[in-house]
Amino acid sequence: MPDLPGFTFHIMFQKIDDAELKEFLAKNQGVKSIDVLIIDLLGITRGKRIFRTEFESFVKNGIRGPVSLYVYDSAGMVPENLPYATEDGDPDFPVYGQSGSLYIESWKDTDRAEIFAWIEQAPGQVSFTDTRHILKNTVEKFHRRGIKPTLGIEIEFFLVTYDKNRGVVINPHDAINNIPYSSPRCYSMEDLNSCEAFFDEVMQACEDTGIKIETLIKEAGTGQFEVSLRYSDDLVQICDHVLIFKTIIKSIARKMGWCGCFMAKPFEDQPGSGLHMHIGMFDESGNNLFYSSPSSENHTPLSDMGLHAVGGMMQTMTESVAIFAPNANSYRRLKGKQFAPFNGVWGMNNRTVAVRIPNSPPQSTRVEHRLPGSDANPYLCAATLLESILLGIDKQIRPDAPVVGNAYGKRSDGDLPSYWPVALQEFSEAEFIRNAFGDTFWRVYLKSREAECSRFYNRITLRDYDWYLQNAITTKELKQWDLAHNMHPFMNFEKEREMIAEGKGAYVYNSDGKRFLDGIGGLWCVNIGYGRQELATAMAEQVMKLPYYSPFVIFSNPQSTQLAKKLTDIAPDNLKHVYFTLGGSEANDFTVRLVHQYNNLRKMPYKKHIISRKQAYHGMTYMAASVSGIQYNNQGYDTITDGIHHISTPNCFRKPVAGMDDDQYAVWLAEEFERKILEIGAHNTAAFIAEPIMGAGGVYVAPQGYHKRMWDICKKYDILYISDEVVTGFGRLGEFFASEKCFGIRPDIINVAKGITSGYVPLGATLLSDEIYKVLKTVTSRPVTLIPDIRFVVQ
Repeated sequence: MPDLPGFTFHIMFQKIDDAELKEFLAKNQGVKSIDVLIIDLLGITRGKRIFRTEFESFVKNGIRGPVSLYVYDSAGMVPENLPYATEDGDPDFPVYGQSGSLYIESWKDTDRAEIFAWIEQAPGQVSFTDTRHILKNTVEKFHRRGIKPTLGIEIEFFLVTYDKNRGVVINPHDAINNIPYSSPRCYSMEDLNSCEAFFDEVMQACEDTGIKIETLIKEAGTGQFEVSLRYSDDLVQICDHVLIFKTIIKSIARKMGWCGCFMAKPFEDQPGSGLHMHIGMFDESGNNLFYSSPSSENHTPLSDMGLHAVGGMMQTMTESVAIFAPNANSYRRLKGKQFAPFNGVWGMNNRTVAVRIPNSPPQSTRVEHRLPGSDANPYLCAATLLESILLGIDKQIRPDAPVVGNAYGKRSDGDLPSYWPVALQEFSEAEFIRNAFGDTFWRVYLKSREAECSRFYNRITLRDYDWYLQNAITTKELKQWDLAHNMHPFMNFEKEREMIAEGKGAYVYNSDGKRFLDGIGGLWCVNIGYGRQELATAMAEQVMKLPYYSPFVIFSNPQSTQLAKKLTDIAPDNLKHVYFTLGGSEANDFTVRLVHQYNNLRKMPYKKHIISRKQAYHGMTYMAASVSGIQYNNQGYDTITDGIHHISTPNCFRKPVAGMDDDQYAVWLAEEFERKILEIGAHNTAAFIAEPIMGAGGVYVAPQGYHKRMWDICKKYDILYISDEVVTGFGRLGEFFASEKCFGIRPDIINVAKGITSGYVPLGATLLSDEIYKVLKTVTSRPVTLIPDIRFVVQ
């Protein structure tokens, strides 16, 4: 890679001059040293400490420092894939201090000041990685339009103890009484009071440095707190204050024997810490440009500009995650249901969304972006959000409707990557970032993060040994054991196994780490992809609360009841009753028995015959395999043949007559079906079972109108229509159920499985009509036993 140039920004900071330095030293005569601060790509302060003999020279000529200061990773190392520190010889360039940014470190027992600075690679050329200049120039784009952005910031952090022997943070505790916290105690004033001496010193240090703190609260995590920095139209300065505040917290905590922790997710069982950014826009007269009175067309308090700002944020959020979540620990926060967003949605006064419009007076209308973690670079986050707002305004991007209520269960086109490599892949395709900050910045930031990501995941940790040292099993051993002990459906007794060990999104990985695109979705079942944290969390919570209870007779549980209600809400409106099974085979097996019982109760004991189709697949249990029409599957097995019939496969590529069009073919198939009914006798024919689209038998799509014709014939002869939606249900064809939405029929019974849980747990269900249910309910006053392992009983 060639040497990377500096960048000429439109607006640069003014350099501190001799008069300003002398005035500062006259007021602070005890100052013996100044820390010259360079802010790197990650928002980490680096630089040099200079002493009094160098003050005058620093003001006149600057000091010297390498550009590599900007691109160090979290461990303070220059990524090997960038041309710094070795390839370019790590040359020095002038470092200048910013006028107006010199302040005393009043919270330390030292006579030291600090000043923000930057590196110039040539006169007037600041390094393109200087994020303070990036933010300043982004703000200037608004000023040239007569718009004044404002920024308020909330930052969360933990106060914890530190084990000097182990060198790791340990459980948070009551800092005054030195006892472990027993609960989060969110908004607890007692917890603030227990740390009163600490926060008094913090607030005094903030006052000394001009940091305006509006509020302090005890947050939702055990030992977690949040402060709100007052809104400012000097966006660079408020981001400076975020870094100074972090230093204040860490320094004062250290003096008291604690640790101020700004990791995004320091504890597995606690909420993460965010850096929430509140952005407003005002005109030159001070009018809020984001506010507009709600109307019949727009029920929000946002103006068109406000909506376009949200739209821009929504459109660019996925590719920007690598900036808001810059390291491996960042992504531990973007999971679960602890007020950290993991999907790209917005809402009004709603803390479960990524972009929130807080409840506020009209003049304070603003947009709160809740995605950045407390470990993120505030300058780069703010600049990215402002650039996304500009994009939204210029392109007039309107967002989808705001989410109401709990957003954690909502799906969106912009679901956010919660895994670092995925976020970096999104960033690598980020045209928005390249256009906003330049191709060179985009490339260097990407390579910097990729290098750290690779180092992080390549490092062998103590957990590796804890989990795998004693139980390490080779792929070869696994394959041998599988051949010897594990029986598979459609078993091959000799061929070597492919061990699938992990799944992420649409991909699976074998035990050697090779990645495959799982085009078939497990086996038409993993509809929402692998590794969905919200589903895993919900499952774990339910297992701890109630893993199982018998559903015999009068017993039930809230979860199965709510699921039954939800299924009937989204199913065709004639299907109001649900029977749960452990899979699709069981659902189809049970359905045949139910159909027989239904006709017995109707005094039609001969109406038992089932018509299926050749190449149909309805499962591998005894009855389901018999109803299926794939001969190969049943080779060597006995099946039920009495009362089971199979008609032609609706295969549009193998029509019975050359030149037959699809309409003619649909009529031919329907006539064949009717002939079969008359051959058996309508009084003997109980049901017709069909997949909306045949799956395992060959993925056959029937000619248009086929299912409607078959359904009409069923109604004509009092025959139940059973739709096997084990494969097509829950989004496979774009709808929860394909029968009505895609094919215009309302079956008497729909069977589902697979996508109902995306394969995460075994579950199937039979949805049946009111007509069937009424027969079961009214024919007898005795309980109706549906199957021996009963899931519900209809009185």
